[in-house]
Amino acid sequence: MELILQPYSRKLGNCLAEDLRSGKYRLFLFSVAYAKLSGVDALVDGLSAFRAAGGEVHATVGIDQANTSFEALRALLALTDGLYIFHNSDDRSCFHPKTCIFAGDGAGKIYIGSNNLTEGGLFSNYEIAGCQEYDLTVPAQAEAFANAARSLNVFRQDGPCCKRAAEDLIRALYDARMIYSESELRLFRQASRPAGGSEADPIFRTEPITGRAAVHDLSRFKPEAEIRAEYLTGPAASVEAAAPPAEPVAENARCRCFYKRLSRNDVDLKSSPGQIIIPIGFKSFFGKLSEPQTTPKGAMQSERYFSLKYENTGAVTDNARVIFYVPAATHARKNSEVRFAMRNRAIFNTFEKDDVLVFTLAPQSEQGQYYCSVRRIPHGDAEADKYPGRCGWINK
Repeated sequence: MELILQPYSRKLGNCLAEDLRSGKYRLFLFSVAYAKLSGVDALVDGLSAFRAAGGEVHATVGIDQANTSFEALRALLALTDGLYIFHNSDDRSCFHPKTCIFAGDGAGKIYIGSNNLTEGGLFSNYEIAGCQEYDLTVPAQAEAFANAARSLNVFRQDGPCCKRAAEDLIRALYDARMIYSESELRLFRQASRPAGGSEADPIFRTEPITGRAAVHDLSRFKPEAEIRAEYLTGPAASVEAAAPPAEPVAENARCRCFYKRLSRNDVDLKSSPGQIIIPIGFKSFFGKLSEPQTTPKGAMQSERYFSLKYENTGAVTDNARVIFYVPAATHARKNSEVRFAMRNRAIFNTFEKDDVLVFTLAPQSEQGQYYCSVRRIPHGDAEADKYPGRCGWINK
């Protein structure tokens, strides 16, 4: 078996393009967790030529974690002889295979690795794929290949979690907020990035890695051209609403602070127990969040867990959580939110309406112990009057 150590040895995108044009194979099967238009664009010539020469292409693509785009599914529907979409509505399970199988009259080949059908997965990401070739004129190898290929048929048959793709199904998934357009996904990624530039002396450096620029006009596959209106006025626009003050980060200095005055809903144990709503303009304080994921009800959320210090007692609480939440279209409330949870009931139960919480990023020398600190200023305390309004950045 050959190991393809992308991008240091070969790149899977180049390998697949060569196999599609080799003339050795008449069947191409692949299953991936995610697909983007950039990955489809890399293979469009090869897939078109393969099918024009009489080859068949069958694919299965997952739609978990909002990483497969509407446009990619539409393009694959036109470029394959059979496309299946896989999704388990239980969010504890994610469809995650990455396999490619080529079969011909006398040769077979199987790739199994970490690569998805995206430009990064095929070219610029650090990925590992195992490649095994089979001589199908040798009975033992032919049997081993057939058994391996046959076992993957479970991902290409209608069932509770696997559906044969059609234009109306793809549209229904889009309307239900189970998949998103490429433009919307770019907005989500932008909204998840922390504000500010790179560190003056970063721990990690860069090395030159080349991807593959898009070269095709894929408009013939009817890609989604519009962005839903709520995303133009939601996460991307709101992130810039309150940029943090520019301050140098010193080794033993507090580098960024903001305050939040608690509302009735923030401390209501019935409406949203344990969750405090933070305006989106202050999301950058919490650093980089996870990639957006789609909930069973069609909302999207990204999150981060971290340790924090409660300055009033000196206690360090593990697994505090912040969530960036974008509601589903059917939700009564349309506002995107940042939700903070202390995840310490004893501390949270002391909070009252109009108390002020001061969030302070930990000094660099202490960030290995906790990410930030939180200090409660009780309502009625003279210091609380120094903090006007609902939220604001604090210069220190």
